[in-house]
Amino acid sequence: MQIFSKGVNALRRTILMMAIALMLSGCNVIQPIDELMKPPKLTDEQAEIYSALEQAAGSRNIAFKYPQSGEYRSAFTFANIDSDAESEAVVFYEDTVTKSTTRMCVLDKQDGQWQAAANTAGAGTEVEFIDFNKTDTGGASNLIVGWNIPNRTGGILSVYSFNGGRIDETYSDSYSEFTMFDINSDNKQELIILSSNSVQRKTDIKIVATSRNNMELAAQTEIDRNIVEFVSIKKGLLGDNTPAVFVDGYTDDGSLTTEVFTYHNNKLSVVTQQYFINADRDSKILCDDINGDGKIEIPVTSILPGYGNVQEGEVLYLTEYKSFDGSGFNTVLTAVINENDGYLVKMPQRWVGKVTVVNHMETGEWRFYKFNRSLEDQSVELLRIRKYSKNDYQDKFEQENYITIGTKGTTEYKAYIIEQKNEPLAISQKELEAMFQII
Repeated sequence: MQIFSKGVNALRRTILMMAIALMLSGCNVIQPIDELMKPPKLTDEQAEIYSALEQAAGSRNIAFKYPQSGEYRSAFTFANIDSDAESEAVVFYEDTVTKSTTRMCVLDKQDGQWQAAANTAGAGTEVEFIDFNKTDTGGASNLIVGWNIPNRTGGILSVYSFNGGRIDETYSDSYSEFTMFDINSDNKQELIILSSNSVQRKTDIKIVATSRNNMELAAQTEIDRNIVEFVSIKKGLLGDNTPAVFVDGYTDDGSLTTEVFTYHNNKLSVVTQQYFINADRDSKILCDDINGDGKIEIPVTSILPGYGNVQEGEVLYLTEYKSFDGSGFNTVLTAVINENDGYLVKMPQRWVGKVTVVNHMETGEWRFYKFNRSLEDQSVELLRIRKYSKNDYQDKFEQENYITIGTKGTTEYKAYIIEQKNEPLAISQKELEAMFQII
């Protein structure tokens, strides 16, 4: 409540300052502060739903609870969650006086009028997301809600069904990460949940599938216990077109790693363990469809030539993106990645093991050299790449030999290809244009 009060006072001060500024500028269109602070006016349908909500709550002291993430962020979410042809409205709210548990109300239109059909207490005080999952019956959908509880790691995921004016919780579990995906190609969306147990210090990945219109746990397996923090969970295809879930997370030694899971015949398989790929890396690069082929690749890193004895934090890496072809992981792209400046340079095969990169600290410029025993030997320079802002002053003499190889917004990427006659490692402008990629 104190935070809200501070926010209101700050807003009032801001509006007052704006009003004074407008008066000083000679404008005469100032509205009263209270008028400026009024919330957006509800549509007629929303006003009708709000009136029905007040009746169901037995109070006029209602504050909406908005989902914090996901596709549905409105106070009013419309979806067909029963088997009729009409959409219902789902609203989350709390009583601002009693500050009781956040509640969820489902409203249905009957005889042309919105009425509260079901009202239930939520599993948390804040709504993280809301989503829907089709059932086997007509156009009905299960309602999926992610709840947050203050001072608690992770949240509660609840699945609800709505039928005959009754809302029932058909599945509930703790979750750290969640996505929805047809992982076994049965034309149904399964729920993929990462569920952590702080007491046992482990995390399971769970598949929750539709069974007789309800959601039930279909399979689960433990995730690598070395992973202590999850960064992302992606759904996509392996190189052999098998649907899979890709989980990126930090291990207890601070490195990033990836585990890949497939689901077939009610069994979860850990592909990265079965085929012995070591995806641990010191960079912060996540798995991704790096080459635009519709498949997700896993980054595997190794130290660039010359960095074997360099202190941690200053090491630069070669990254190989691996794709699973059904029998193992193969490299589909090799690159050096500048995470700070947002680009990568694909390494020609003739460069791998023979070319290294040095970060020019004063300018942030990356310089590519033919490697000869140590980083100090910079006698054969091949390439320079630097990021510029169009808004900054640019010295034309300094950029005399540079060409623009990419732009993104106000950012320009420029390169200087150093001519090296009779050097097999030298590249052309056309080759560089194919090598460079903004990420």
